[in-house]
Amino acid sequence: MYARPVVAYLVTLRLAGHELREGIRAIAREDEPWVNDMAIQNRPGRFERLCRGHFIGYEVDQADKTIRVLYVQST
Repeated sequence: MYARPVVAYLVTLRLAGHELREGIRAIAREDEPWVNDMAIQNRPGRFERLCRGHFIGYEVDQADKTIRVLYVQST
């Protein structure tokens, strides 16, 4: 699942964002725990990773087995 601002940002990147979108999709294919990603303090289940010059913030909902991409920010 993607937050609306994430979708809007990815659309603005068009073809240039292809590798970034693939990096986001890779999160879902990885096994837990996401040890290479930075856990967000005071926010259980939230992580951040650097991918293609962007910080990707996401949260994991274990009950629904869902990953929500909350933000994508250029470095």
